[in-house]
Amino acid sequence: MGGGWDIKSTVCQQADYDITPLAGKTVCLLGQDMTQECQGIPATAWVVMNNGAVACMYKAVRPGFSLAPGVYAANDANCAQPTIAAGASVACGGSSPCTSASGPCCPTTNFMDVVPRCSALCSSPTITCDGPEDCSNGSVCCSLESAAAGFVAGSCVSAAECVAPSRVICHQQTDCPSSQQCAVPNPMPAYVSPYSYPEPVYWKVAYQVCAP
Repeated sequence: MGGGWDIKSTVCQQADYDITPLAGKTVCLLGQDMTQECQGIPATAWVVMNNGAVACMYKAVRPGFSLAPGVYAANDANCAQPTIAAGASVACGGSSPCTSASGPCCPTTNFMDVVPRCSALCSSPTITCDGPEDCSNGSVCCSLESAAAGFVAGSCVSAAECVAPSRVICHQQTDCPSSQQCAVPNPMPAYVSPYSYPEPVYWKVAYQVCAP
């Protein structure tokens, strides 16, 4: 879930909940992964239950990512549906590029295959960038990956958040540090395939990352 009780208590108060009387007591926590991202990181919505009643709702980045503290109030503006920046163009498999008007690139089922599409109604994983030109304010386009979930998003995040197993997405060598090469991901993240007709549980995303 990320963060300690004091942090959760603070973010709950920001959304007009008060869980301070529950400190030290046993509560029930219910979590559900969201399509929303918090500062570019896929998130989970958590509900604190006490005696069958909702005591607080808050959001937290999913396990495996280093954003600290990574806990947000239910009404925090830093958590929102993933979007492509105005003016950006994001490659999406063989279809037309995705834009801010069309929505992010994400997988959809087409008969027995999983193919990419542009949609404002994307569910995870989503891709809102495919290179440094799509990001601003010093952020990097990152292939967000975790050991447990594999590839979860292509998103603009701070360079400090794009750490292994996540990798910076690139177009050419100059997009990478001198110590790294811009190449097809190796290993390929789980649930992503470079092949046109992969297994049904995979989807084709053609991109390169910076790696040693």
